[in-house]
Amino acid sequence: MRKFDRSSLQIGYAAHELGHALGFWHTHVRHDRDEYITVNSTNIDGDDDIRRQFDKQSNKSNDNYGLPYDYGSVMHYGSTAGSINRTKSTMIPKDELYAQTLGSLIISFYDIFMMNIHYNCTGFCRKDEHDKCKNRGFAHPRNCSKCICPSGYGGDSCNERPTVCGAELNVTSNWTQLVTANSSDLEAGTEDGYKRCVYWLNVSVF
Repeated sequence: MRKFDRSSLQIGYAAHELGHALGFWHTHVRHDRDEYITVNSTNIDGDDDIRRQFDKQSNKSNDNYGLPYDYGSVMHYGSTAGSINRTKSTMIPKDELYAQTLGSLIISFYDIFMMNIHYNCTGFCRKDEHDKCKNRGFAHPRNCSKCICPSGYGGDSCNERPTVCGAELNVTSNWTQLVTANSSDLEAGTEDGYKRCVYWLNVSVF
């Protein structure tokens, strides 16, 4: 159980605990987790409560509704969570490109999608209204004419660049430098305090 302190005031921590209250297991204990991560049990703290956070669920106790494993879920621990030696991982992704990005304080698209399926909110909209949502988006249960879109997509049908900072750029055969500014400060006025910038790169065959 999480010890609540000032860090718990961040929306990501609150969303994680709310996810449990609404029926979510940790992502890294999915019944199919061994296909996506390797758990280094020798580096997990010996405390029973900590070790239980890594107990894999069964097919009977865990239904993922056919959704893919989400390395960036708000319900996924970071790679060194519960570790004895913080310089070593307790979880190692099979796809090494995710080694530094396990877990997140941002509610992911698949977190939202799974919660909507779990409580049958997706049933408020017709199949044709879901089908018009491109790039794996789904119809918004409170307004079926619009879509809830995966990260990187926006518009009513998830076929546009979202209206956030960033740009749509044309890629050429020459190297181009793209400079962006990052900050550890939380962004006022956003749902979770994080600023999002999306860049679409248009590539032609050279």
